[in-house]
Amino acid sequence: MRRAQFLLETTDHAVERIATQAGFGFLTAFRERFQRVVGVTPYAYRSSFRRFAA
Repeated sequence: MRRAQFLLETTDHAVERIATQAGFGFLTAFRERFQRVVGVTPYAYRSSFRRFAA
């Protein structure tokens, strides 16, 4: 999950690509697990970093 968070924070890769890079075979499984562990969807997580980026 840390790798996915790092990639969402620092890259413009598609969430589908990040799911694969983080070791998930299916985007749905990644989204569900990410939301359960982190508390927000991958898209919302990335948006929160984009808002504060300069």
